[in-house]
Amino acid sequence: MDQRMDRNDPVPQGPGPEAGSLPAYFGDLRQYRVLSREEEAGLARQIAAADARFRHALLSIPLAARRVVEMWRERVDAGRVTGKLSESFGAREVDAAEVGARVDRALRRAQRLLSERPHDAERTLQLAERTARALRPARLSGALLRQVREGLLPLYAQAEALQRTRVAILARRPRSESARRTRRRRLDQLSRERRALEARIGLPADAFAQRFAALEDAWNELHVAKNRFVRHNLKLVIRVAKDYRHMGVSFSDLIQEGNVGLIRAVEKFDPGRGFKFSTYAVWWIRQALVRAIQNDSRTIRIPSHLHDDLRRYRQASGRLVDELGRAPRSGELAEELGITPQRAKQLEQIVGEPVSLEAEIPGTESRKLIDTLSDPEAPEVAEELDRSRLSTAVELSLGGLPRRLRDILRWRFGIGGAEPETLEQIGRRLGLSRERVRQLEQQALGLLRKSGPSGRLGGFALLGA
Repeated sequence: MDQRMDRNDPVPQGPGPEAGSLPAYFGDLRQYRVLSREEEAGLARQIAAADARFRHALLSIPLAARRVVEMWRERVDAGRVTGKLSESFGAREVDAAEVGARVDRALRRAQRLLSERPHDAERTLQLAERTARALRPARLSGALLRQVREGLLPLYAQAEALQRTRVAILARRPRSESARRTRRRRLDQLSRERRALEARIGLPADAFAQRFAALEDAWNELHVAKNRFVRHNLKLVIRVAKDYRHMGVSFSDLIQEGNVGLIRAVEKFDPGRGFKFSTYAVWWIRQALVRAIQNDSRTIRIPSHLHDDLRRYRQASGRLVDELGRAPRSGELAEELGITPQRAKQLEQIVGEPVSLEAEIPGTESRKLIDTLSDPEAPEVAEELDRSRLSTAVELSLGGLPRRLRDILRWRFGIGGAEPETLEQIGRRLGLSRERVRQLEQQALGLLRKSGPSGRLGGFALLGA
């Protein structure tokens, strides 16, 4: 079991900027041939079968099922979309509202089953199986299930440690009465710890060990199959990524992001729909590449729906440069792309590099563009002067109050730059009740109002009105 717990996810993530040279990466990929449609379907079925076993084994552990229900309840209470807990959410061919309703029905049923209190081990195991079956229609997301599995790892390690300790104690034969008493106390303590762990998990320790071993076997088989599927399709990522070069993201980063999209495609691929995997995967790879370009390439973000238009624009521009031997005009690009000249000009403006505000203005002595812009956040001179006068008027007006009333207003309204305090906080300062502090606050405000419009604050009150 220790090997299972330490095993790393073998699915490749692609080269990063410091991951080595691209030629070496390309050389490594030569050993992976393109899979036939039959091989793709076989791998997809193997992944689906291992995934189903993993899900059932995990969710038949009551603690895991309770954690899923807790996550669902948190989303319901916060008014968030519960459909996002499902692997099906976001797929183009699936209705999001229908996914959410399916998740809610499954989780409500699981919640009812988990609220039952079985009186024997057999009933406990039956309820655990029914809960796992109840959650099956929700098709919970892989990310959520991975998180739940990780929460079980330390509990399994604890159960294994208790069992090893018990076996070691039973293997010893104490000779003295004192040693036998110590042995019994230690075994009793281990039994109490085991019962506490079983109560937390919701299963007898032996049943938990069997189900955890089953889910880990399925987990490892699942990742070996995914790893093979991904590796045999890494060349597809390179072919798609070539169309997105020169858009502000390095080629190695594009490959890395494309590999993430490929992994998502492997996880969601269903050969029963009749698609070849490469056709299905290209969409996921492109989505990952567009997001990477949108997030990382420019200071000014471009909407994701424009990235395909910009890619086509650059490709058409390159073709026309080769044909004409010069930069193409907007009308020529519009004709090549089948769009209006106005649209071609818009794309030309977007393709252009943004000008830095730190750039120097030609013909000036080190003057920058930013120096010519007004600061919209800068306060008006008149506003600054009014604030200064108001601050002075407040200080002078407070000076005419008794010290305790003056302090209460300062603390209550944060006068002088301090944080405003509650009536309870001020009451603790002065050893008074909250109600008494409120009365003193009203008394102080009443004294200030008595000064009327002719007082120091009167002019500001009229302006505020």
